[in-house]
Amino acid sequence: MGEPGCPITFGDAQDGSFQVVLTFPQFSEIGVWRARVCDVRDAALNITCFSSSFIEGRGSDTELTVTGGVAIDIKPGSFPNSINTKSRGRIPVAVLSTLGFDAPAEINRDSLRFGRTGDELSLSHCGGGEDVNGDQLADLVCHFFAQRTGFQAGDTEGILRGETVGGTAIEASDSVRIVG
Repeated sequence: MGEPGCPITFGDAQDGSFQVVLTFPQFSEIGVWRARVCDVRDAALNITCFSSSFIEGRGSDTELTVTGGVAIDIKPGSFPNSINTKSRGRIPVAVLSTLGFDAPAEINRDSLRFGRTGDELSLSHCGGGEDVNGDQLADLVCHFFAQRTGFQAGDTEGILRGETVGGTAIEASDSVRIVG
């Protein structure tokens, strides 16, 4: 992430949202930079980075602000996340908890939409808490009807939208590979 010693500032939100500001030294010439967004996932300070979390820039940009919230894992435990749009089955999507965000307790399950745009009414049901990523935190696993997600050939991202029980909007995405 930039040159060694570049200052990094993290937000202090307790609702699952975050803001990270990366400040880079002024480039002396046109350059390319790349940053990766990671999350401290548990009390042991283990860090999880998601492959889709890279942010790139060009030119003499000296500051990058990343604002985000919850993270999801489509088809936990599998990669690539292959989706057959002709299937009558359901697609599991996990909303991942963090130390400051308890997904099973804080997500309004009835508000969840998932699919090509994040507006699709495809929810089948949500289960109780289940640790899908080994961080010893209960994640919320919901299942969505594949045929109602609106995915099309060539789509590479699945989007989940909804709200917390307090009414805060959430949006998260993960990679998909459409096979049907």
